[in-house]
Amino acid sequence: MVGQIAVTASIGFGCAIFMTSLLNLLFDYPNTYHWIYLLYALIMLGAGLINMFKVPITATLNAFSAWWHMIGVLLIVGILIVVPDHHRSVGYVFGKTINNTGFGGGTTSGIVFFYVFLTGLLMAQYTITGYDASAHMSEETHSASIGAAWGMVMSVVVSVIFGFILLVAVTFTVPDDTKAAAAGTFVVTYIWQTSMSTHWAELLLFIAVIAQCFCTIASTTSASRMMFAFSRDRAVPGHQLWHRVSKVDRIPVYTVWGVVVLAFLTPLPAWWFGYVGYAASTAIAVIGLYIAFMLPIILRLRAGDKFERGAWHLGRHYKWIDWIAILWIVFICVVFMLPSYYLGVPWNTGFDWNYVNYTPLPVIGAFLLFGGWYVLSARKWFKGPIRQGTEEELARIEAEYEAPVAAPETA
Repeated sequence: MVGQIAVTASIGFGCAIFMTSLLNLLFDYPNTYHWIYLLYALIMLGAGLINMFKVPITATLNAFSAWWHMIGVLLIVGILIVVPDHHRSVGYVFGKTINNTGFGGGTTSGIVFFYVFLTGLLMAQYTITGYDASAHMSEETHSASIGAAWGMVMSVVVSVIFGFILLVAVTFTVPDDTKAAAAGTFVVTYIWQTSMSTHWAELLLFIAVIAQCFCTIASTTSASRMMFAFSRDRAVPGHQLWHRVSKVDRIPVYTVWGVVVLAFLTPLPAWWFGYVGYAASTAIAVIGLYIAFMLPIILRLRAGDKFERGAWHLGRHYKWIDWIAILWIVFICVVFMLPSYYLGVPWNTGFDWNYVNYTPLPVIGAFLLFGGWYVLSARKWFKGPIRQGTEEELARIEAEYEAPVAAPETA
């Protein structure tokens, strides 16, 4: 749950960064992190309001979002191929290495650069996180045993293909390494504006911002359904409130707004520490989500042949695939809690709190908080998922929600 809320925050804050760039070009909107956070608040508010719509409406919105992403990527790539006067060489795109972390004095070889490379995997790993959203929406999916599984697999496949194409296209148009690095948070805007023109940059930023808004809305939906499911099983503090559903629209209203508020607070360090705070919230998202992914994998291994397979399974290959997944997750969880900047290491010369990777604090804090809650309280009464009733009882509940709501009486 911690990871799901953190990833919602990371997506929304990334959207706010791109939206700030767009508004800065159009209306000279300030591009400091205080103003970015203000936009972020409005984005999360909008995501919460849109999640108040009925399920068929949000489903249609998600379908439109998928097409927007695919067509948008192709449009951006096409523009980046045709419009810029200059493109980098293939050798530069696939062979150029840069180290701006301060480690090793900027070296791009040896064990130091390998360490820099590993810490740089964060954003790549972060992009491969949302594929579990299909599982969160399985109760609202037809033929979920197959449909949800297909959704998870295809989201990874599509993300890899379209994401790789987009990254390569952007890298081909990098005008100047030094200036791109100096642009920091707004590096993409610098690349597009310099390699083409301000108007082209505005168009591409608009496409990207709308796509990121869709992602924020979808992630809010996914996180609220996860929180609702856990609350229904009494696995979340305050579950009596969180598991309520609107009888009018059948939406878990309280969990939607609970997610919005918690996501809004998650990247709060960015108010003081800028991009480093945003990157840390992203690391929290990755670590939290992948630990959550790892737990059922471990349980599957423990169950062995006693495990009852569903309609979608890995067959006899599950053992070696599961072990690779577990080892990789453990590895990245350690790497992403390590310092990512030279100035963020306390004993180094020029140490600066603005570069500290504070990821270990909330991750370890969450383990202590929720682990302590389980040991001291929850383990005494939590018995696992709660069966919601017989088929007849569930049919009665469905009929109750489908019944029209009576109009209020008038005097």
